[in-house]
Amino acid sequence: MDAELHYIAFIANSESENKEKAEFHKGVIRGLLDSIQENKKGGSEEDAFVVINVHEEYTFLRFSNMQVTKQSLSHKDGHSYDIMVCKDMGHEGREVTVYFNVDIPTQSLRDALAN
Repeated sequence: MDAELHYIAFIANSESENKEKAEFHKGVIRGLLDSIQENKKGGSEEDAFVVINVHEEYTFLRFSNMQVTKQSLSHKDGHSYDIMVCKDMGHEGREVTVYFNVDIPTQSLRDALAN
């Protein structure tokens, strides 16, 4: 599911005053973002947000009002992490580092290249 497409549907339904459909799309967006957070803070490898594809990282950051300034890949204890240095636009552009566990997309890429 793509949170950005649901956001477009939310806006369209809100503007056409279709509250029921707007609320549905808002709920889907919240569910997708909550599934990434799932009791995590994203402040370290040990507390990294888990994503199923790289697009989710950027969507999550965009909805969190973060602007990526630097990205790097790290490997630790058999896991892969995207480390995103961001400007938190909601807090005067202060620098924040966010960690994403990218084991699932990394394995998907390995599987695709193996075939």
